[in-house]
Amino acid sequence: LDGCLARAGRSPELLSAVGLVILQMGDVRAAEKVFMEVEMGAAEGNAAIRALCCRNKGLVHFANQQFNEAAAQFEAARAARPGDPVTSNNLAVAQMYACGLVGAVQGLETRLQESPQAHLREELLLNLASMYELASGNSQESKRALSRWALGLGPDDFDVSCTRLQ
Repeated sequence: LDGCLARAGRSPELLSAVGLVILQMGDVRAAEKVFMEVEMGAAEGNAAIRALCCRNKGLVHFANQQFNEAAAQFEAARAARPGDPVTSNNLAVAQMYACGLVGAVQGLETRLQESPQAHLREELLLNLASMYELASGNSQESKRALSRWALGLGPDDFDVSCTRLQ
């Protein structure tokens, strides 16, 4: 860990990436320490770094099953960088886990309509399709419309199987 941190230097993006790996390995406390280093070294007024810090906090809250707090941090990250699809996706998943499924679906649909080129990502559509399944007994029609929309806007190699149509 110390070697990775030393190589990351003072780069907030690299330090955050190291923190993410640590978080994925299940060591929430160690990841939180790395994320604190990012925050302490963050430049004031830099929207991208501010969004990164909020996203890091949101991930820690999510790992601790504090879904409302995670959603609040992802919302703050989205306010700092509205076009970030990863943050939009994280926000929707946190909202869903916080029993806000309708808001999660509406949020993802809104982001897809507002900036389709940035948000047309397979992992985002997969989560939206899964939310359709949870929210409705008639999810097939919603997923069919999502597939048609993705085919119309996406590149030729876009994998619409992520919409989970059966």
